[in-house]
Amino acid sequence: NVRSDLPHFSEAIEKLKKIEMLFESPQDIEWCVRDDEWYFLQARPITSVGAREYATSLFLDDALPKNERFIFEKTEISEIAPRPTPFTLSLLHAVYAQSGPVSAVYKKYGVSFVAHDFLRVLGNELFVDREGEIQTLLPSYSYLTGTDFLPHFSHLRGLVQTIKNFFALNKISLNPHAELFKSLQAKLQEKSGDDFKEVLARFLKDYELIFEINLCAQKNSRALEFALRSEPIQPAAALTLCEAEAAKMPMQPATSITEYIGNTFEVADESPFHHTKEKPTRSVEAEEWMRALTPLKQTHMRALIDAAQRFFTLREYGRWLTVKNISAIRAAMMRIARSLHFVDSRLIYCATMEELLNKSATEKQCAERKKTYQALSDFALPARLTDMPCTSQQKTVGVSAGVARGILVTVAELPTRTDKVILYTPVLSPELTQHFDRIAGIASRNGGLLSHLAIMARESHIPVVVHVDLAVQKLSLGNVIEIDGHNFS
Repeated sequence: NVRSDLPHFSEAIEKLKKIEMLFESPQDIEWCVRDDEWYFLQARPITSVGAREYATSLFLDDALPKNERFIFEKTEISEIAPRPTPFTLSLLHAVYAQSGPVSAVYKKYGVSFVAHDFLRVLGNELFVDREGEIQTLLPSYSYLTGTDFLPHFSHLRGLVQTIKNFFALNKISLNPHAELFKSLQAKLQEKSGDDFKEVLARFLKDYELIFEINLCAQKNSRALEFALRSEPIQPAAALTLCEAEAAKMPMQPATSITEYIGNTFEVADESPFHHTKEKPTRSVEAEEWMRALTPLKQTHMRALIDAAQRFFTLREYGRWLTVKNISAIRAAMMRIARSLHFVDSRLIYCATMEELLNKSATEKQCAERKKTYQALSDFALPARLTDMPCTSQQKTVGVSAGVARGILVTVAELPTRTDKVILYTPVLSPELTQHFDRIAGIASRNGGLLSHLAIMARESHIPVVVHVDLAVQKLSLGNVIEIDGHNFS
């Protein structure tokens, strides 16, 4: 935590980097400043930082912006495609383009959306530029004016758009679930096509419904969190009190869901499709809390809980529709690969959408991209990258109720474990559902109630806590820990 008001600070930082480069390892460097001059006194190796961590640090020094403030973060967008292949990244850009499905949904609700390129791939991991993201809707706000990593009113530029969008977003109904359920049911029953251009167009059109469900789910989630802000209970525990009809709204897809491939937005995700339909186990503590409320407040809280759960269920079914369409896109891509005489058809995942539409992809180019992609897979980057000092830490929150105890491990260690463990992960990606039978609980650096994995964990009775930072909370992989997804305050 060096003060940036020291003289010649930027130049000194570059010299400190050169010292580390000279010794080719992380260094504990002693220095002092006298009469505005820097003196470097001593350097000795830091043995607690491994080669992988040091290589990551050097990579970020080159990859991150210079001389400008930034906050890049793994968000719910990162959860659906943590390490996007070139095709998946181009598909994400189409979703958030000015003419894409996100813009269309906002227009339906009277919200002005101005597209910004806020997706950032570092290494091969997906981050969101939070400043670029907020400019799409609230151009008078900024993440860069405080030290709490929250948006604050910053300037008058774009004030009219900001005010109009605030009003339009607040007018979105909390409870249009029946209409959205009916639309989703119809789309899941439609047969998929074979032509790449056709299935791509259908995906982008269907994503309007998926994003609309996500938008309404977010509003219902925030309404529940706001209502519980002064209550001694977290939303994850309250959600266990939902009525059966709120938790279960059975879908009837056109084909068996066992034919779906993958669990995420990522076209290269070929993991077995996982879904659950169980109702969350009721929390005894939550039931006691509910009984202590007045009858009027009970009615109000139950309505908010049921509405939120209905949209969490719809959000999960929206993931089904995403996987259905991605499966159709993948099949169409394989047909293109064969028509272009690819020896390894899966290399087509490294083509872009434009190349596939023009049928101009080449196996050699895709192979080179895959090689570059795999070379960057050794990096495990933090959930947030920023040049801003942090003055506060996010409180650990339970997003799936329950208590679990076990050894803390990463997903790479799961194949060697025979006991139930606590999985530590940077993001709550749906592809982790394939490991549900081997884990007792999940601790994540990022995530929230709306995370697809959190929704499925609640249905599978697997406790999940988020905002877990190993360094801050002095935890180590291999420790035996206990997590409480009820997280009563």
